[in-house]
Amino acid sequence: MEKLSRQQIMQVITRYIGSSGGYLADFSYNTHSEFYPVYCGLNIEPDAMEGTTRQRFARILEEANPTSQAKILRGILKRFPPEAETPAHLNLDRRSMYDEINVWISQLELSSTAVPLNFEHSCATVMRPLKTQRCFCPALREQSVPMTGYTQLFMVTSGIRVRL
Repeated sequence: MEKLSRQQIMQVITRYIGSSGGYLADFSYNTHSEFYPVYCGLNIEPDAMEGTTRQRFARILEEANPTSQAKILRGILKRFPPEAETPAHLNLDRRSMYDEINVWISQLELSSTAVPLNFEHSCATVMRPLKTQRCFCPALREQSVPMTGYTQLFMVTSGIRVRL
């Protein structure tokens, strides 16, 4: 999962947090502003935005990067534990949504841990062990021992010519 979808955001709002009109659960403008640094460890200022608390929350969650989305969802789970009492008129489904939100958090965290390769550095890292591989690499100007498929793939995708 790259980011939360609009549908997932609306499920968090309507099925887990609870919303009525423009209100988002028991958030006031002040408690909503305090939520991000206290529960999520994020420096977000919802007071700088237009709209109701619900609209601001949805916009913040939608515009956040995957790492921040995961932090906000973790903050929601802390601020509104599934066993906490909820007003009956909100018709919330916190117990079943709790597990689903945890899956989303894991997916968001996994998608944000991918590190782009620095091919300049990676190329040098691959070239060192190649001195012990059996292949002819014009960049090394020598022959050595069998090369793994992964190394071959890396070299081809990096533009390094190899003749086996």
